[in-house]
Amino acid sequence: MAGQTRAWTSLCLVAVFLMASGCSRTPPRVYLPEVNASAAGEKAMELYDTNKDGRVDGAELDAVPVFKRSMKWMDTDGDNAVNAEEVTKRIVRWQELKTGRTGVSCRVTFRGRPLANAKVVFEPEPFLGENFKAAEGMTDQSGNVSLSIPNEKNPGMTPGFYKIRVTSDQVKIPPKFNTQTTLGIEIAKDVPEMDMSTIPLDLK
Repeated sequence: MAGQTRAWTSLCLVAVFLMASGCSRTPPRVYLPEVNASAAGEKAMELYDTNKDGRVDGAELDAVPVFKRSMKWMDTDGDNAVNAEEVTKRIVRWQELKTGRTGVSCRVTFRGRPLANAKVVFEPEPFLGENFKAAEGMTDQSGNVSLSIPNEKNPGMTPGFYKIRVTSDQVKIPPKFNTQTTLGIEIAKDVPEMDMSTIPLDLK
């Protein structure tokens, strides 16, 4: 009986040592970058509300395509515009969801055909602040790409508002898909597009 007790005690000590040494295979939790939601909303208006009427609408939306794409769930007052409060609400929602990283895959086609060997960059809107980093990836022969933040161990990308830029050394892609991009997307767990395993990017 004494021998069994000593063996059991030894096993317990080994288990405690392993836990204390950080031998768990569970990866550390990744948190959403720090951001002041209300300040970001005000900054968005400063950048894109060119006529200073307190909202981004009409031609102003061309400079921030993510707002145009996300209008269905961002425009809570139904005025076909985005204001500082609505931007703030979306950021607060990301914080409530407590998702620091989410996997994002896209399939890029150009003029109806898969676009291979193209660089895809999801560039965070500047009003989010410097804590939000761009995610990128290269398409394979089928035009598929998984986005990740360069030089970071954790896979996936951060929830946020993004401009999308697609470039290629092999195919001439119009500026409206890169330097003067008309592509934008909101990455968040509750965005309808996130239900798709692969987000289509059809460059027409």
